[in-house]
Amino acid sequence: MKLLSEAYDPSPPTEITNTTFSFFTDHLNVTMLEPHTFKVLCPFVFIAFHILFYLFTIWVIDFKVLVFYTSAKESDATHVIFYPKLHRGHAEIVPFIRTDHTYAIYQQKRREYVNGTFKSLKYPKNELIKDYLESKGLSSSDAKEKEAYFGSNASSIPVPSFKELLKEHLTTPIFLFQIVSISAWMLDDYIMYPLLTLLSLVLVEANTVRTRQSNMLELRDIETKPIQIRVLRDGLWKNLPSDKLIPGDIVLLNSEIICPADMLLLSGRVVVNEAMLTGESTPQVKECVQTLDPDHKLDFSSDKRYILFGGTRIEQVLPEKAHIFTDQPGAVAYILATGLGSSQGSLLRTILFASERISYESNDSTKLILFLTFFALVASAYIVYFGWGNSSISTFALIVNIIKIITSTIPSDLPMHLTLQVNSSLLALSRLKVFCTEPFRIPFAGTISVCAFDKTGTLTAEDYNLLGIDEINNEKVTEQTINSVTGNFTTDCESLSCETQMVVGGCNSLVFGSNKRLVGDQLEAAAFTALDFKFTTQTNIKNEKCKFQISKIFHFSAQLRRMTTVLTTMSPSKGFEVVTKGAPEVISTLLKEIPENYFETYKKYTKQGCRVLALAHKTLPSQSSLISLTREQCESELTFCGFAIFSAPLKKGTEDTIALLLKSTHRVVIITGDDPLTACHVAKRLHIINCEEFDNLIADEKYDEKCVCYTGNCLQKLSQKELNDVCRKVNVFARMSPENKELVVHTLGNLSFNTMMCGDGTNDVNALKQANCGVGLLENSIDTAVDDETYRPKLGAASVASPFVSKRSTISACTDIIRFGRATLSGTIDLFKLLSLTSLITAYTSSVLFINNVKFGEFQMTIFAVTMTFSYMSVSMAKPVRNLSPERPFRSQFNWYLVTSVLCQFAVHLVFLVLTRNLVFETGYKTPEFDSKVVFSPSLMNTAMFFISNAQQLATFISNYRGKPFMTPFASNKALLWSCIATFVLLFGLLFNSDETLINYFQFVKFPTLRFRNLLALYCFIDIVLCYVIEQILLFLFTLPMKLKSHDLVSQETLDKLKDYKFNDDDQLPENLHKFSFIDMLKENFQLQKNMLIRRIEADKEEKLKNILAKKSGLTKQEQMILKEYKQKIKKNAK
Repeated sequence: MKLLSEAYDPSPPTEITNTTFSFFTDHLNVTMLEPHTFKVLCPFVFIAFHILFYLFTIWVIDFKVLVFYTSAKESDATHVIFYPKLHRGHAEIVPFIRTDHTYAIYQQKRREYVNGTFKSLKYPKNELIKDYLESKGLSSSDAKEKEAYFGSNASSIPVPSFKELLKEHLTTPIFLFQIVSISAWMLDDYIMYPLLTLLSLVLVEANTVRTRQSNMLELRDIETKPIQIRVLRDGLWKNLPSDKLIPGDIVLLNSEIICPADMLLLSGRVVVNEAMLTGESTPQVKECVQTLDPDHKLDFSSDKRYILFGGTRIEQVLPEKAHIFTDQPGAVAYILATGLGSSQGSLLRTILFASERISYESNDSTKLILFLTFFALVASAYIVYFGWGNSSISTFALIVNIIKIITSTIPSDLPMHLTLQVNSSLLALSRLKVFCTEPFRIPFAGTISVCAFDKTGTLTAEDYNLLGIDEINNEKVTEQTINSVTGNFTTDCESLSCETQMVVGGCNSLVFGSNKRLVGDQLEAAAFTALDFKFTTQTNIKNEKCKFQISKIFHFSAQLRRMTTVLTTMSPSKGFEVVTKGAPEVISTLLKEIPENYFETYKKYTKQGCRVLALAHKTLPSQSSLISLTREQCESELTFCGFAIFSAPLKKGTEDTIALLLKSTHRVVIITGDDPLTACHVAKRLHIINCEEFDNLIADEKYDEKCVCYTGNCLQKLSQKELNDVCRKVNVFARMSPENKELVVHTLGNLSFNTMMCGDGTNDVNALKQANCGVGLLENSIDTAVDDETYRPKLGAASVASPFVSKRSTISACTDIIRFGRATLSGTIDLFKLLSLTSLITAYTSSVLFINNVKFGEFQMTIFAVTMTFSYMSVSMAKPVRNLSPERPFRSQFNWYLVTSVLCQFAVHLVFLVLTRNLVFETGYKTPEFDSKVVFSPSLMNTAMFFISNAQQLATFISNYRGKPFMTPFASNKALLWSCIATFVLLFGLLFNSDETLINYFQFVKFPTLRFRNLLALYCFIDIVLCYVIEQILLFLFTLPMKLKSHDLVSQETLDKLKDYKFNDDDQLPENLHKFSFIDMLKENFQLQKNMLIRRIEADKEEKLKNILAKKSGLTKQEQMILKEYKQKIKKNAK
């Protein structure tokens, strides 16, 4: 500081400059300070070091631990550090809380410290059924103790303020790196260009913050608001707020509400809509656990039929006689989990703590930055070598230019462009009714090679039709053909036996809904209706020939593949009847006598693509005790009744989508729980397999390399080698349990197949999680009333299982996801190349200009930056092509193709940069002496370098925008095309211009000779053409192996058959939804900001209202007004 004060002259300077910091530097004696440059810079370096030291404690949590904490024993510890799984948030240091139960709260979830490890709280989810039934609720003291352990039943979503989030974004390493770059440009006497860059960066970060806030506010839509509910406390039924519920409480459900917690149904039946959690909006019937073995241990995954999940909508309560006293009619339930420990809490945490800014934190981005850092150091060494020994060059200027070159070479705006690319894909997909909760998976979709589909509800509709019942050897029934299915079946009640009709009408778990519609499995509903059955009460059923009551139910089990009920018959005779239905091969093992042609008959229908259920019954002695009757006793010595034949048409768009995937050489696999012959029929119809007969090509017991279909039973018996071989070759898997589905998808992943799994129900959850891209279909979406033009998916519609959710309920969304994944992946590679070449050109031109003591003009730099930004945005927002190509994009964003292309093109650019520099010196150009106070003035070197570097920038966009086969072709990308044309016309127009006014305006000088101008123009033109030719040659060479390899996934026979396939186009969205321009994105963003502001105001009001309601007195006038509005709103809603 003493040196600065000595060199500072407060008197007016003799020569005034126009540099950025002229108000200070014009008063300095630079010559005096030059020998002491490093001493002068030491305080600034010291300050920068401390700032960096502090920032590292924010960026690197392990460094924060090293600085502020020490490792401690359990008895002395005050804090704990948690590391999450990949893409599940960030590591965090949280307080270590010591109470009766030592715990820590991480990602809003309480974790108990037990025996040296942190575990999730022990919710009562795995007790014996008798323990739940014997529970008498909680006492006040127990409730208080449990509340201290589990916390309140709340799953509130914290929404940080705009200021907090903006601070977080502005202190990221990449943003501060950009600030250093801007500072270096300002120190080099630029002002307009760096400030414009800074403004754009802040606006982008502010917009990102607003988007994050909006997403967090969207999550509040699925928070369960507290309601009053009947709770058994201290042996008495009383009303309590639902946020006071605690695991172990007994509650009474008697109205249509949003379920406030996970609970086990102890008595009664409940109809619920679980669309928020599973994607299935068809109401589900929940049964009470009194039908289970008292010694059965509750399994949260397999006993979902008896569990009400938090956040699901209770649509109807069907009271039954309770096992304990209740003061009101209703269904009794036991609270299993509350707050963020519930299923709804799991959904909220999955979405809230998924990684947010993955786009530039990938390994590929890191490799690219390291690759470019090498060239930055080379360029810096170049100017140090030439500048260090030159006494006329200021050491300060040398340091500033080294910083400028390093920051220019490493593309600091890479995250901005990648974020824009991913966000544009997200917004475009949302218009196509596809919502993504994990944006980092979008590029993964571009690498998909295997597409796996569930059958029922995914490929085929769930709207089953009962074609009829084939009782085998029923003389009253003649052969007929319905919906291309031929057989001896009928739905005529006069032709069917009463026992057969009782199986159809009585073996189900249907409920007569409050809206006078059947609620439950659609297949059961179709059969029930086809035989004219009706409910007289919730358990009494009749049609013209039969009348009975369902007395006991043994529910359908995916493992057992059958269902049984016990009926009390009233007509045509009184007694007890066991009725059973299930998979034909399973029921055959339970029959007293298997009819002749049993297997031939059901296979005849499955070959025709039908779903077949075997029906059986037996009469019980009248003195049988229903209470002690076991499932094993019921399901033995049964008498065959017939086969129920169901048909389910393919969903709209299914055949077109599968054909498009196969033609683009994606391997298509069916993984279903349905019959093997039915699955093979659907696979044949969809061109997945080419066999005419499947009977001898289904493996159910052991490995056979000739088989085209394997069952889950067979898979469990295979060795790992055999399983790998099967998953490599076989495309149809049938009779698969949820565990089997997960096994197949997991094995495909281990075999390096990038897999997409598409399903619609809870049986697909595990497989969806295992896949690289899981796609959940929302059946009968509750959001269908939303207008297509303003469609915006809600986070509440997301499924826990799948990162992609389609609200179209058809598989057509899969091709859209792959299209956008390919476009994003290919576009990212294009951006990597563009930014790399731009950085390298900038580094070299900056080096040459600095050594020759010239620079670009302020106006030149600004115009240059604006045109480049517009071109980059055109690439980032390029739309995918509508068709899928057989060619694949590169799986890795940083690859040998990229490295080779960048090096070859830069070599061309380097040659012409050197030729241009030499051309300037051939005219007798002399490098001006270095002067720290020199005012910018145009020179021949400056002008020539401007033209050649801009031509090279133009060449990078023309050569490196790949376009087809994944993105809009160059000629169709209007924004990029016109920006390149405008740049080309402007560049060569200025090059051949002789008007002095225009030359002065753009800060050029006149060319000394026509030869100079013509040679410079020739250099510019050859550079563009040569780079384009080199890029096309490299692209052909590097993509050739992938073109040849992709055909291994689909047989040539299949591809030949599909050459003449004519698309049905039966699942097309309006054309305007596929059009998504930059203007559309701005409109969407504006609407997002508007909605966010409204939500923010509503959220603030809610917070204020909570505080007001918590007060008992002393309200201000404003608070009284808010309370008055709230009470008026409550009255209005009540009316």
